[in-house]
Amino acid sequence: MSSQIHRISKIFLLVCYALLIIIPILVLLQWFAIDSSLVQSFVKPFGFFNPIMTSQGAVYAVDHHFSFIESLIGFVGTAIGLSPLILALVLLIKIFKNYCIGNIFSLKNAICYKYLGYLFLFDALLAKPICQALLTMSATLSNAPGHREIQVSFTNLNLESLFCGAIIIVIARVMYIGSKIQEEQQLVI
Repeated sequence: MSSQIHRISKIFLLVCYALLIIIPILVLLQWFAIDSSLVQSFVKPFGFFNPIMTSQGAVYAVDHHFSFIESLIGFVGTAIGLSPLILALVLLIKIFKNYCIGNIFSLKNAICYKYLGYLFLFDALLAKPICQALLTMSATLSNAPGHREIQVSFTNLNLESLFCGAIIIVIARVMYIGSKIQEEQQLVI
């Protein structure tokens, strides 16, 4: 059983490390190199980047020419929107490292799970709305006055993140209790 946990944890550890490298590179390419034909030929067929939704319709990064300021605002918005994911990957790396050495019900894992739950709440309540506001601002900044937008909304994705965050916090509590039980069992002779 522990060899299966070790093997699966190693695989997910590698996936988390890869995503920790790939995601920032894709975000930088999206906002600062999207005008390059090489990047566009790579991005268009795979549809990596979601369109920015405005009241005038969808704005696709590959079809819209962003000024440097608009790209910078879009990059900051995307970075804020992805910060919970990046921090979650860091926490998952810690968890999977603990799993690899056989620490399943440990206090460290319980704390990581608790922070992971709080990241979901942060994502739903702050990161997604701020990201959406900055992205719509970057997509409409070059519009004529009166046609510029900043949109903030609370969608089903926010509700899903709130729900997942609450469940992960409950799991963190269970992990904490499990770590206390395991600690007590280790002290019993």
